[in-house]
Formats: sequence, structure tokens, C-alpha cells
Amino acid sequence: MSELRFSDFKAALKFLIAVPSPVAISGNLFPPNKKNMIKKIIISSLKPIPSIEFSMSRIFSHVFRIKKESIFITISNLIQLVKRSIRGEPTQLVLGYQTFYEHEFLINENCLIPRWETESLVDLALAHLSKKKTYKVLDIGSGSGDIGISILMKHPFLKVVALEKSFFAANISLLNGKKHEVDKRYKVVVCDAITYLLTNKLKNILNGKRYDLLLSNPPYIQCEDMKKLVLSVKKFEPKLALYGIGSLGLKFQETVIMKLVCLLQPTKKFLMEADILQIVFFRRNSRIREGRGNIFFDLVKNPRIIEVTVG
Repeated sequence: MSELRFSDFKAALKFLIAVPSPVAISGNLFPPNKKNMIKKIIISSLKPIPSIEFSMSRIFSHVFRIKKESIFITISNLIQLVKRSIRGEPTQLVLGYQTFYEHEFLINENCLIPRWETESLVDLALAHLSKKKTYKVLDIGSGSGDIGISILMKHPFLKVVALEKSFFAANISLLNGKKHEVDKRYKVVVCDAITYLLTNKLKNILNGKRYDLLLSNPPYIQCEDMKKLVLSVKKFEPKLALYGIGSLGLKFQETVIMKLVCLLQPTKKFLMEADILQIVFFRRNSRIREGRGNIFFDLVKNPRIIEVTVG
């Protein structure tokens, strides 16, 4: 006797499911007018059991009255998105966008997900800009472009130059500029701001221009704090946008603040997002205090923004 194969079992199972229940008709086990039914069922039972994508597509097509072809593609994409979410990937990256300052910004694994607390930086920047004047703004470490582009959408006479170390993040910010129709006033320069500031090359790259406002949401997380981050952040967001280089994660801030004078117009301001350690550093640093500094709070009253007036 031949061994029962799993494929035979699947065929038998489908046969039992498909065949109607027997009825009490003399000489007939199966319903009348079903002479070819057994043959058709046996043939169809040899085909693969439909995938979950196929089954769901038929259900969605029926419920929402959409063409089966379109629904199948939609269901396949949906399943892939759900799988990514189950692995712990942040919903914003799964969907490919994040809402920031009332607008949607395209994002991917190459740029930091915009956070709501950074909106305080945009609020403060806009408070310093009169809508009746023309300004030049420099955004250091632009990421997805959320800060600079949000300001551009609120100010008709503003021009923003964004500096970004990652080529891939810079590309996302350019796409966001086009998406929100401010690309003619938004320029992205791919460069390492820290290195160029240290070597005094940044001024040449910017053609010696001075700016009315300088903005930055730099990487300020310390080495030991990286271990405490939630898994979704550690695993899926770029370390380049999170990790503050140097002791206490302050190298970026120290370098930028001390070199501001070559980038800003006299009496103009530099605004930077920071955490509590940066705030302590800011208060203790005499060179920064001489530059006339202030600290501002975010929406939940946490110290969040450092402001330095240059000159």
C-alpha cells in the first residue's frame, strides 16, 4: 500500500469541504445533476490552497466593491506593512511619513523621525522673523527638512540653506521641499558641518554669506544613554542623527556655538534644540554666557531650546 502524502491529504480535505452534504434520494449518494461534479472537484483539489493575500483580496473586493486586481496589490502591501510593524519598526517609518507642524513629511530609515517637541524650535524661529522682511536662514543637520521647510511654508520672503551630512537624508529633504512647493527657496548642501567648521571651510562653501538666523536640532544623545533608548529607536533610526560625539555628547554644540560669528550677521541669533545636559553645559560655559544666551521651554515645560545672540 502506498504511503499517504501530505498533498493527498490536502486534496482530500478540499474534496470534503467542497462536496455538498448527501441527500436521501434512492440510488443517489450525491444530489442529482452532479454527474461531473466529482471529477471537477478532484481536479480543482490538486491546485494549491489560495494564499492569505488572495483570500483577503476577495473579501476586500466584495466589501468595498473594488476591482480584484487593485485589491490584491493593496492586500499584499498591507501584509508587508503589518510584518514590518510586528518586527518593532516605528509606525512612521512603516507608513513613510510623519506629521510635523500640521504637515506631512516624507521620511525613511536615513533620517530622524520628526518629534513634536521640535515644533517649539519652529515656533521660536518664527517669532524672530517679521513676515514683511526678507531673511536668510541656515539649518544645520536638516534631516528630513522638517524645521526649515515648516518655516518656509509660514514665511513668504524667507530663504533657507540646509546642511546635511547624509546624502540620503538630504535627498529626502529635497523631496519634501518639492512636496510642499518651497523648493525654489530651499537649498540643500551635503557636507559635514563639524569638520568644515573646524577647518574654516564652511564659510567658503557658503560663498562667504552671513545669515540672519541659524537653526539646529543636532545629535545630542550620550554614549551611555544610547543603551537606554527604546528598541524601535536604536534599531531603526540612524545613529548619525542620534549620537552626540565626544564627552557628554557636546562636541557638536561646542564647535558650532564657538564658530557662529563667521556665519551670522551681527546681533543675529542661533537656536538649537538640546536636552538637560546641554542646558547645564550652556549655563556653565562662560564663553556662551558672554554671547548673551537664553533658554526656552517646550510645550510640556521642559527646557528645550538654547538661544545665543551673536555679537
